[in-house]
Amino acid sequence: MSGLSRRAGLILISAVGSAATVAVVATTDEATEPNLTPSVADRHAPGERPAPDAPGVLGDGDLTEPRTDAFVGDADGTTIRPTFNWPRGTVARVEFSQTRARGDVVTFANASRWTLEVRNEPGERLRLEYSDPASVFAANRRGSIAAPATVEGLVPTLIVRSDGSFERIADDARHLSQLRELVERTAGQNLSARPALEQTLLAALRTRSKGEWELWVASWVDQELELGAEYESSADVPLPVPGAGMVHMRSVSVATGMVPCTVGAHERRCIRIETTSDADREQLERADPFGMEALLGPEFRNVAARIVRYQSKTSVVTEPDGLVPHWSEVVRSNTMTYSDAGETKTVSSSDRLEHRFRYPRP
Repeated sequence: MSGLSRRAGLILISAVGSAATVAVVATTDEATEPNLTPSVADRHAPGERPAPDAPGVLGDGDLTEPRTDAFVGDADGTTIRPTFNWPRGTVARVEFSQTRARGDVVTFANASRWTLEVRNEPGERLRLEYSDPASVFAANRRGSIAAPATVEGLVPTLIVRSDGSFERIADDARHLSQLRELVERTAGQNLSARPALEQTLLAALRTRSKGEWELWVASWVDQELELGAEYESSADVPLPVPGAGMVHMRSVSVATGMVPCTVGAHERRCIRIETTSDADREQLERADPFGMEALLGPEFRNVAARIVRYQSKTSVVTEPDGLVPHWSEVVRSNTMTYSDAGETKTVSSSDRLEHRFRYPRP
């Protein structure tokens, strides 16, 4: 990636996981469905609690807690040049949560955690292996469901280069087995649909993994980021429904300042970077109607005069010296405004994904 200039030249990183969304669980629930998601501080189904940490799994008391609030740092014009250096042997617990909503009603929720280990890979590469998976909470509007219930529940081993660029997901037996289990559950007795669905989900998994790595690391390696300055970019990215086509998105990124990495820390060792992206509205009007209906509901096909908006916002808190992430968030929102019998109406949907990286305390 070339060097950055203010409001120009920054790679688009806001389409994280776009091709993986709504691949399996269609969020077409009516707005009258009850809200099923607990608060962020209480991610479990009613009457359920996460299982105690198994032997060998990192325990809460031994780990840092990432700072996730919009803490205002020192955006004083200082220039930061992040570098990539994940030490081999690094261990962390990665906590993932996802919430989908139609309007104000949550239609799907999922929370999981893994142990991440950074290992050496031949050829000046790193191997990022996830182990000890634990599903904390997974539910749709009908109640608890088995995890992984979507592509987001699959976490493959990643191979990255020593310069911080993404290379590929490893063809390890674990995630391929989980993928095929998901395909069987989704396709059911329709055996002829399984091969195509497997390839679609595998492509979605690759796209999501690469997008996440770009958000955490690859977009920022060796880039000169002036704190408080805005950087503009644009790119064609897939809409968040497989087969819905591509859309042109314009993005603005800003390193808001240096912030504490963890709760209770006073030293500002991390940088917070935020990106807002908006899709080209004319392209959205020409997008695949079935894909847009999956995002916005049947209203998309039933009305002709409408205004459609697709926006993505990402945030990441990471150490510029090494690009070791502590927290990231992706929020994608879709909105359509239309006229019905002289009355202006709005339908919307959203998808929020959060990753917390918790490291052993010094």
